[in-house]
Amino acid sequence: MRQPISVSTYRTTAALPEEFKAKLPSIEDLQHEIEAVAAVVEEFDRNVPNE
Repeated sequence: MRQPISVSTYRTTAALPEEFKAKLPSIEDLQHEIEAVAAVVEEFDRNVPNE
C-alpha cells in the first residue's frame, strides 16, 4: 500500500480559525472513506469484463 503524502498539514490547520478546525474530518475519517471507495473500485474492476 502506498504511503499518503502530507503537504503543509501543520501550516494549513494552524492557519484555520477554530470554528473551521472543528468541522474538518479527522485523518481516520478520511482514511476510512478512501478505503471504502477503493473497495468499491476493486469490486467494480472484478465485475467489468476486460475488452
